[in-house]
Amino acid sequence: MLSPNTRSRAVAEVVIGAALLGLCALLLGFARSLAWDSTRLAESGDSLLAYTHLFWAAGLPLAWWLRRQIPEQFCRLLPLLGAAVALAIMAPEGRFACIIALGYAGAIALEPLLTRLEPRLAKPGLIPWALFALFGLIASASVLHRHNHFGSGAWDLGCFSHSSWLASRFEPLQSTILNDAGVHVLGDHFYPVILLLAPLHWLGLGAKGLLVAQILAVGAVAFPFHRFIARRTDSPLLRAALLAALLFSFAFQSSVYFDFHAQTLALWPLMEAIDRLDRGRYKSMLPWLALVWICKESMPLYVAAFGAYLVLFVPQARKLGLALGLGGLGGLLITVGWLQPQLLAGGPQGMIHAANYEAFGKSLPEAVFGMAKNPLRTLLIAVSPIEKRMALLTTFCGAGLIALLKPRYLILALPTLVERFLSSKPQMWEMGYHYAAPLTLFVAVAAVDALPRLQSNEKLWAWRLEKPVLLAVMVLLLAGLTNGYAYRHHSNFLTWNHDYFLPKAEAQAARRMVDQVPKGVSVEAMNHVLAHLADRKDARFIRSQPQADYVAFSLAQDDWTPKRGNISPEKYRKLLNRMIDEPDYQLVFSQKLAVLFTRRIGDMTAVSPSPELTKFLGR
Repeated sequence: MLSPNTRSRAVAEVVIGAALLGLCALLLGFARSLAWDSTRLAESGDSLLAYTHLFWAAGLPLAWWLRRQIPEQFCRLLPLLGAAVALAIMAPEGRFACIIALGYAGAIALEPLLTRLEPRLAKPGLIPWALFALFGLIASASVLHRHNHFGSGAWDLGCFSHSSWLASRFEPLQSTILNDAGVHVLGDHFYPVILLLAPLHWLGLGAKGLLVAQILAVGAVAFPFHRFIARRTDSPLLRAALLAALLFSFAFQSSVYFDFHAQTLALWPLMEAIDRLDRGRYKSMLPWLALVWICKESMPLYVAAFGAYLVLFVPQARKLGLALGLGGLGGLLITVGWLQPQLLAGGPQGMIHAANYEAFGKSLPEAVFGMAKNPLRTLLIAVSPIEKRMALLTTFCGAGLIALLKPRYLILALPTLVERFLSSKPQMWEMGYHYAAPLTLFVAVAAVDALPRLQSNEKLWAWRLEKPVLLAVMVLLLAGLTNGYAYRHHSNFLTWNHDYFLPKAEAQAARRMVDQVPKGVSVEAMNHVLAHLADRKDARFIRSQPQADYVAFSLAQDDWTPKRGNISPEKYRKLLNRMIDEPDYQLVFSQKLAVLFTRRIGDMTAVSPSPELTKFLGR
């Protein structure tokens, strides 16, 4: 029987805990809709207060249950919840404190229920297969929906479809999408892995085949990563949680959702190489590192990082480590400094994708010297502006919160940290492109490696962090809350339709238009249409004076070209009127705002402009 004072104290703790948990949830939900540099969160206290009683009421049963589950620690939890609320009000990064607080509270609440579930996972060997299949199905549905509604772009999916088609036909690797005059594909980006993609075109799979192959390659990370996890925990539920958190992390979703990139194909061989590094199977690690090497010109640096790991942590393999380190650095210098310039020699452009580190120097050697000369400035630039901090926090909170407890595998992340966060290219900092995936993989690996150290720390047992089921639930909640509330970008599975997609009727018309274009003819097309028509020798963005056999427009969405950027469809009115009236081209397809012209060759039947096109042209 509790004394009145004890009972009153318990009630007060539950009430305060409910209020703080409710505020964490309220602030997290409200912050999601704000720009990162917005001050509205702090300025909108009055409007937030109108909803607090609802969140407080919802938090009461959770707070009561938490106090019952961790009676001794609950009082110590309250200041931490208060700090999370304060941080969320003061800074955009503070939302991650709310995520961690809610993740832990939810894990404590759900642990008893899921403890009963774990014995039913009697076949842990099926875990990677099940999550591989789940990831493949969800990713394929989302990615192909985007592609079928003309959300894919010629830059990048069209570039890779065109390049791999050239390889499949043993044609010179001169891309007319990268530049009208033709640019050597491997001079632009050095990714010989496209030669391995040629069979997709032999099978007639085209751009869709590339998208599905990318999904399968990323999903295949499940198998070596699960083996890596299994050496550190016997809990099937924790294994499944850690694997799901990686596969469905923000970065992995973005890596398959936003078009196609050769670098993304390196994720599977990277994890296979890490698995063998962890087991001491260094000879069998080398073929996987060779696959990593050919995925992009910067990949030799990743190989060099494996060498650095061996030198630092595996004394008996230091010679191999030195060889990998020197070989990787030498390979990068030869590729970027000699091979790619040779492939581009005499062409219309230089290396437009060359590393850009303007904050440190105009050339790569100057930039490296500038980074080393002032390490504090380098560190500050790595975390500024706020986009970089949000990306780093999203990575660690969503895929590997405890990675820093045992950071040895983060040595492998040094190349991608430098490549991304010291770059002057803002897209490199974001989570919405393929650039973010390698760091997420390395952070997840480091977190799994730290797991035994966390569970063996007796100081944390009072918080029940040694319990695998609680950790599993917390991992899933952190991943879910991070994906849903921490970071905003249009490149993931959470949004089915986007405003740049074609509406259903327009997409159907555009697909019928694409089907009218024969194989082998030259094509000029708008960005999103060109992604569907790039599997041919001569494929280009629309020129001011079209010269291709077929010219395709989709006027229900904006266009984009590398030289002109975004282009409103209205900019094409003059060109369309001219093409309709001039003798060189005839209109052969016009449904909705999907428009196809062909040269007046043969017996092609001309059609009249659709009502939508007539209205668009003002005729």
